[in-house]
Amino acid sequence: MVTELKMPKKIYCPLMLPTKYQEPALLPDQLEYVDTDTSDFGLALWKEKEPLPPHTDIHQFQASTKGELMQNLNLFDTPLELHKEAKQIARAYWDVF
Repeated sequence: MVTELKMPKKIYCPLMLPTKYQEPALLPDQLEYVDTDTSDFGLALWKEKEPLPPHTDIHQFQASTKGELMQNLNLFDTPLELHKEAKQIARAYWDVF
């Protein structure tokens, strides 16, 4: 006659060791405004970064584009109480949408 022995399941818990990792000291990035230019001779040359030109083609929301907003703004999983705020955000930042 064979009897079945039921043992409680062992919970695996690895031994927690103290970490030896130390955060590195934060130093100012001296190469923040330097970019590499590999276009000439195939070698890496240092070149100063140039600031971006001003953004002149900003598109503001207009009433004529409301149909485009309603067609392309997907709010299916958004709660109803947040629909108005989501539409206001889309209108305020229309240029990036």
